[in-house]
Amino acid sequence: MAFTDKDIEVEIPERLFPLYRKVNRITFGILEILLFTINRFSVERGAEGAASTAFFTIFAIFPLLIVIVAIGSYFIDGAQLKNQIIQIIEFAIPVYRDFVFTNIERVFNQREAVGIVALISLAWSATGMFTTFIRNINRAWPKAKMRNFFQGRAMGFLLIGALFAMLVIASVTTTFLSLVARFSEPLFGADIRSIIPGWDTLTNSIPIIIEIIIFMILYYWLPNIKVRWRAAFLAALIATLAWQISNRAFAWYLGSGLDNFSLIYGSLGTIVVLMLWIYINYLIIFFCAHLSASIGHQMDKRDLARNAT
Repeated sequence: MAFTDKDIEVEIPERLFPLYRKVNRITFGILEILLFTINRFSVERGAEGAASTAFFTIFAIFPLLIVIVAIGSYFIDGAQLKNQIIQIIEFAIPVYRDFVFTNIERVFNQREAVGIVALISLAWSATGMFTTFIRNINRAWPKAKMRNFFQGRAMGFLLIGALFAMLVIASVTTTFLSLVARFSEPLFGADIRSIIPGWDTLTNSIPIIIEIIIFMILYYWLPNIKVRWRAAFLAALIATLAWQISNRAFAWYLGSGLDNFSLIYGSLGTIVVLMLWIYINYLIIFFCAHLSASIGHQMDKRDLARNAT
């Protein structure tokens, strides 16, 4: 038996087919989706794509920060923008935050010295990371057409704009929630936490909700093909869960004293750990992109079978 697609086929050994069919029926087709995902990820060299994207990210992350800070300073107060970026870093990056914060401080100190030409060149440099990222997301769908050089760069600039928009939204949301908490007692006669049960849980879950939305946008909008929104949403949920687990596990590993990156790489240990963390997260993102494509493929098969009957 095989899962057939125009570009790929997953073979099940004949002696294992009865067991596979039974397990796949019990799991409501999840086994088929998982096998298809693993095979597609392997054929499209997802691990290599994650490694190359991590390499470009190391070179692009601080130029990207300069671009965001330089532009954001025109719309958001500098101190507020800095605090918002630090909050995002604290939530998203579990490794060597002091190293990242030190470079963020340098970025803010030098933001006024960045001219228009330098800003454009830095943005162009940062789009190289996004071009590689978009290409690897797009590869998850066998029938998706690859974008040309100029389309890829244009998508890169759009992603930079989307990042800036998300930063503004996060800043506005954080400011609004803090104001509600501060003035709830004068306005309502009681603290907001006593008025709305689970207020703290709600505010703490906002970053995770934003993370789900970001993943869903990536899997629904970036592929150069029509994607089922349900497939994108399910993959986004799994990617968010995997992202949270991996970040906590990686932070625990670094804090446990078991790592020996500094012993092996010396002063380069910080960069190596940061690149490893980025690589692991890209593995999750790209694998879940293939998962989204596989879920959509399974839905298409079921629709065809339903229409045939």
